[in-house]
Amino acid sequence: MEVTITNENFESYKNGELPLVVDFWATWCAPCRMIAPIIAELAEEYDGKIAVGKCDVEDADEIASEFGIRNIPTILFLKNGEVVDKFVGAASKAKIEEKFKALLKKIKKGRNFSDIFAMFLPLLFLEFNKSCSVFLFCNRYLCNIFRKDVLNKFRPFQKT
Repeated sequence: MEVTITNENFESYKNGELPLVVDFWATWCAPCRMIAPIIAELAEEYDGKIAVGKCDVEDADEIASEFGIRNIPTILFLKNGEVVDKFVGAASKAKIEEKFKALLKKIKKGRNFSDIFAMFLPLLFLEFNKSCSVFLFCNRYLCNIFRKDVLNKFRPFQKT
């Protein structure tokens, strides 16, 4: 269900339990009127999962200036009161729905220590001369480059 975002009620939706999608629009904006039915349709489809609001930039100019909205339509995707994604301009339902799905994925995944740690895997354990252990964290694309660099740097120090 679509809600009307105003200067008075914005904070309650912004800090609510559900992630928030805000469509910044104006009555005189033709592209805004083009995507209005799409936003309304997606609001019904994602009811209970995502809060969807429409914010008239002329009535709620404080909110628009808080987020630096200069072009409309602009759709902001907020989670825990912070903008996690932004979409500017008119688009098809498929493109906008893709952003909705991405917002739900971000919520399911989250960003905790284990996710950040997993980005730096695999963990390379290199042991030189059985006395020196070196841990290198790198992502999977750079492992070979790092390994070659480290081996070349430590090779002169190895006992023969």
